[in-house]
Amino acid sequence: MKRMLLIVLVAVVGGFVVTHQIIAGKVGDRIDQMSDNMAAAGSLNHGNIFITPTGTALINRVVFYPNGTSGDVRIERVAIRTGSLKALYDLGQGMQGGQPPENLTVDFEGIQADLGDNFLQPVGQGATSQPADFFAAGCGERTYFSFADRDAMGYQSMLSDMTLQYRFQPGPNRLTVSGEWITRGMAGVEYSADLQLPSGQAGLQLHHARVRLVDHGYMDAVLNFCARETGLDVASYRQQHLAAWEANWANFSMVPGDGLVAAYGDFVEKPGSLTLETYPEINFMQAMMNPTPEALFQLLDPRIRANDGEPRPFRVAVAMEDWRESGQTGEAETDSENSDEKPETVAQPEEPTSSKPKIKRLGRSEWSTHLNQPVWLTLNDGRRLEGMMLSLDGERMRFQQNVYNGQMVMPLRIDEISDVHLQPSPR
Repeated sequence: MKRMLLIVLVAVVGGFVVTHQIIAGKVGDRIDQMSDNMAAAGSLNHGNIFITPTGTALINRVVFYPNGTSGDVRIERVAIRTGSLKALYDLGQGMQGGQPPENLTVDFEGIQADLGDNFLQPVGQGATSQPADFFAAGCGERTYFSFADRDAMGYQSMLSDMTLQYRFQPGPNRLTVSGEWITRGMAGVEYSADLQLPSGQAGLQLHHARVRLVDHGYMDAVLNFCARETGLDVASYRQQHLAAWEANWANFSMVPGDGLVAAYGDFVEKPGSLTLETYPEINFMQAMMNPTPEALFQLLDPRIRANDGEPRPFRVAVAMEDWRESGQTGEAETDSENSDEKPETVAQPEEPTSSKPKIKRLGRSEWSTHLNQPVWLTLNDGRRLEGMMLSLDGERMRFQQNVYNGQMVMPLRIDEISDVHLQPSPR
């Protein structure tokens, strides 16, 4: 019996060793092929490759050397996690053949680059080559932080970790995508999205999306550095930064809504996290039919939270008009019972004639009794939407709009609805 167990153990270990060598060889070949494809930009080297029984490939000491410079990017370890040895073995061919594994996670641990390396220097040589940094607003004449500024903050190099992940969920064509990028001692960004993949005539649909910024010391480093640079104490500079940050949006012909301003103010006062989240239930093809920023904000209805506090409406006006004064953010308190009063300039559905069925205008108290029935909505801005009221919740309505050959569910505020007319039944 002991001899039999020993034979089985040797066979299992031997089989894993052989499998390890085969899969490690395939992974190494794919990395070498990737390196060949990147030859015009630089060279890619790596250390040993280890395969675990659970279907994870561990690649140690990955280094990228850009051409023509003295700098490099070093990665302590890359982990490719598939969940099984077979999925890991089939990974390359499956991706090329349109049959990816059920789940895949790629971790990059210990990504390191010196901020003063030659190949990074062109990014910080001038304001024309550097995107505006809102964190630098109010810090003297700066529109961004240079390498020297970050060096003065204590950031001579960046050490980061990154995760990329997807997973097919139970149900037809349901996919979750997520990931994060964390720069140690600075900040991190986390993201996730729940998607319904295209099937038949249905396009790609977004059920939920979330982006989260987590501070790991960067905000305090910025405030302390800029307070020294401007000769202010930290509390005084914080107020100067908030005012400059809000005014900085005008450089892009934008105005932030009250919810965004308040959330960012809370974050700067006590750096923790900023979370942007939406549960839109929208189809991307239908969203493309309503490309205006106002329509997209109505469809997405994003919410922002500071330090895991109460969610606030996230609005940005892509114009010089101040939404917060014009009531477009949805934060102004409006008596919904006055929504029956319609402006004189709003276009109304055509009046019924003797040859047409009568069109009934619904009072506010009648809306709840006509859910899931064909109606016309007239908004305060003159737009008219055709579809069905799905639900009413306090000051909000979920409305299913008819768009070409499909439907699109969108949230609406009660105070932006001028009129609701019941569509007549066809004769």
